[in-house]
This record gives sequence, C-alpha cells and structure tokens, in this order.
Amino acid sequence: MSEFTGKQQKEINKAKRVLAQGETILDVTTGIGTVRRMGQQQKRYGVLLVTDRRVIFFTKKLGGYEMSDHVYGLLTSVDYKKGMIKGNLNLSASGDHYHISQIPKNDVERLAQRIRAQMAAVRSHSAPAPNSDSDKSGIPEQIKKLAILHKQGVLTDSEFTAKKADLLSRL
Repeated sequence: MSEFTGKQQKEINKAKRVLAQGETILDVTTGIGTVRRMGQQQKRYGVLLVTDRRVIFFTKKLGGYEMSDHVYGLLTSVDYKKGMIKGNLNLSASGDHYHISQIPKNDVERLAQRIRAQMAAVRSHSAPAPNSDSDKSGIPEQIKKLAILHKQGVLTDSEFTAKKADLLSRL
C-alpha cells in the first residue's frame, strides 16, 4: 500500500517512534489487543502496523507507550475471522499467540494476506542450515549475518543474543 488515507496517516504518526531506521510501513489499521498493565492483562485500543520487517501492535499509555512486535521469520501462522462489521487476527509464533480484535472488516483479510506474503518472502530468502554440526567454519559468517539483521532492526536484542550464544556454543 503506497498511499495512506488521512486516518491511516494519523495512526502511523502515533507509532512512528517505534520504527527502526529504514523500516517501511506496508499497511496499517486499528484494533484492540491485550497488553500487560500493573501486573494484569488488559484490552487496549491500538495501531496495527505491517512493515517490511515485522508486525507491530502499538498502544499509547499515560506518559508513554507499549508495543509488541513479531518478526516474520519467527511467525508460524496467521489466522483471521471476518464478521459483519469487524474482524479478528491471530498471530502465532513458537507456541505464543497474539490476538487482535475489532479490526475493521475491510482491513482484516488484506492485512492477513500481506503478513503471509512477508512471511513467505523471509522464508524464501533464508540461508540453508549447515549440513552437520561438525561444520563449524560457517559459524562466524552466520554471526556476522545475524549482526546485520540486528542492526537493521529485524532481530530484537534478546533474539540476537540468544541466537549468537547458540552459535558460539557450537564452536
């Protein structure tokens, strides 16, 4: 989606602060997601952004904001339901599920398809795994590639650290 409506641009402006440098917004809508506040889960209105790197759910709060993001390489499925007025979107990643409800009916299917397309693109560009554990010569190169993805904002700090530690343990 190259041009956004005025309403979509207003929502994008709310969430711009969580975008990585060079990250491109592909689509945007609104919905209600679950956030953790004061030790309890609460439903909050927010902005759902589909970028070239990840899916972001952004919600404002007093004095700040909260967000959850899901990189395409870790997402395992996207499901949606479309009702008469609103729809729901479910994102799954390694046993973790995230539900966004009250998405405008005309947006939910389009966003699900856009997310699936990005997931497929990431998977088609993934490097094949080494043939055996005894092949340790490629590990430094894999760490360099991870560092690039981390610098681009594709991987979070914790994802990068975990994968790097895993690769280093194989040396």
